[in-house]
Amino acid sequence: MVASMRMKLPDALAAGFNVEPKTAFHVLMVYEDLAAGKRAMDTCKFLMAQVEEEIKFRTSMWKFGILQNPKLGELAVGDALEADVIIVAARGQQELPPQVKAWMETWVPQKRGQAVALIAILARPAETEGPSPVQAYLKQVAAGAQIDFLLQEIQTTEGQESSQGFSPGAKTWPLRSVAADYPASENWGLNE
Repeated sequence: MVASMRMKLPDALAAGFNVEPKTAFHVLMVYEDLAAGKRAMDTCKFLMAQVEEEIKFRTSMWKFGILQNPKLGELAVGDALEADVIIVAARGQQELPPQVKAWMETWVPQKRGQAVALIAILARPAETEGPSPVQAYLKQVAAGAQIDFLLQEIQTTEGQESSQGFSPGAKTWPLRSVAADYPASENWGLNE
């Protein structure tokens, strides 16, 4: 008779073997104000429509000001670490607030090289030229983390907006191929 022998793995190593597979494609939206939040949600809906197969999506939204609260900011960092797509929606003519930069600098190093997209949705006056401070910062952050960066500029003219679409210079991100790894959402139809 052969006796079986069990070895106890160190807790940190054992935790790596018990990793649960992701159950949903997570889109995180961080926004400056109500109008920016709406633009982020519209972009999220657009992304969902791009996936032909029905998959489970998980969305979360954080307003810039909430990130000042240490406990809530910590929760938002957790969301960022789980996210597959992170949307930052803001007015593009000024710098991001310090709490948003601090939040980003907390999670970005841990996302380095992962299949993640950082999407900037920036509203700017139509007469503004050149990259905005927010665009430059987010592009630099994405490049440093080796994650994809996409830009959508919204040009504003006296209360009206027109979208410039995703920047042609932005790296394309294979949303369909990444999303294919996630389970299908449950349908609640009559014939199910």
